[in-house]
Amino acid sequence: GSLLRNQEIFFHVAGGPGLTGEADVCRPGNWPVSIDRRGIPGRREIVRFRWTFGRRLFMIISETHPAARRKKEAHMNEVIKNILTRRSIRKFTDQPIPKETLEVLVDAALHAPSGKGLQTWKFTVITNKDAIARLVAAIGAELKRDGYDMYHPAAIIMPSNITDGIWSKEDNACALENIFLAAHSLGIGSVWINQMQNICDAPAIREILNDFGVPENHSVFGMAALGYPAPDAPIAPIRRTGTVTYIE
Repeated sequence: GSLLRNQEIFFHVAGGPGLTGEADVCRPGNWPVSIDRRGIPGRREIVRFRWTFGRRLFMIISETHPAARRKKEAHMNEVIKNILTRRSIRKFTDQPIPKETLEVLVDAALHAPSGKGLQTWKFTVITNKDAIARLVAAIGAELKRDGYDMYHPAAIIMPSNITDGIWSKEDNACALENIFLAAHSLGIGSVWINQMQNICDAPAIREILNDFGVPENHSVFGMAALGYPAPDAPIAPIRRTGTVTYIE
């Protein structure tokens, strides 16, 4: 018969620690299956199962099971911890970010992958409050969004790149991720701002970009809004889901 390996399903914990949870989806025919584990009521998470056709054998491994955690921790280092603990921050304090720190973030961006190593990007760092307010107001007006505030960042790092470049958007996305991760490692919050990618050539927006020294043939596909996280900044829980298939 056939063998399905490491297929992912959703596992819903029905009770508290030590109680039984049931799989929303299990094997063909949707036969119920349950396991005992330490869980959080109502938490929906991905688990891994293996089913051998004809033998009716299930092996279910929760990603939060102690054995699974120990296996992950064996491969953990500071880089991976930084990746796994980064969250988007949407509320900042008024504390300015030192220029030396911003230079470190830009250096991290410059070390991101670039298609064929062309590095056609440019990075514009904005800390002037009036300049930030002017940009925010123009974006809000262009999008017709009252109250648009970009979360009141202390600084913005604005990557731009050739509008019709083959890899421009991808290059800048890699650079932004480096900025986000570097910022998190230094205790700085960040959030991706993506509203400008479709309005760069609006006259009011292009005028500002020209004043900022952004080349006429560049577009801004995304920006990093940065600041020290406010004590009451909402932080999303650790929950990452997605379909993963291993071809072994």
